[in-house]
Amino acid sequence: SQDKLMEVELIEGDPEKITKVGRHLTVDLQGALIALLKEFADVFAFSADDLTGIDPGVAEHRLNIDPTVKPVKQKRRHFGAELDVD
Repeated sequence: SQDKLMEVELIEGDPEKITKVGRHLTVDLQGALIALLKEFADVFAFSADDLTGIDPGVAEHRLNIDPTVKPVKQKRRHFGAELDVD
């Protein structure tokens, strides 16, 4: 869950370049992991625009569907009260 994660700003002063680290890690391990992530922050892509030089085919997918076939709406499945969203 979200409360088990801690947000870390990888590039100081840039709140859009964040990642999350588990709070369950020891303080020493958290510190080492955060230091490593910050050291190599330049290799992470935070948006598609950051993927310069990468073939778009690597990061995109296509659905193999026949456009001449009419879509079929499946019946609603119930997964339990806590998971159902109306």
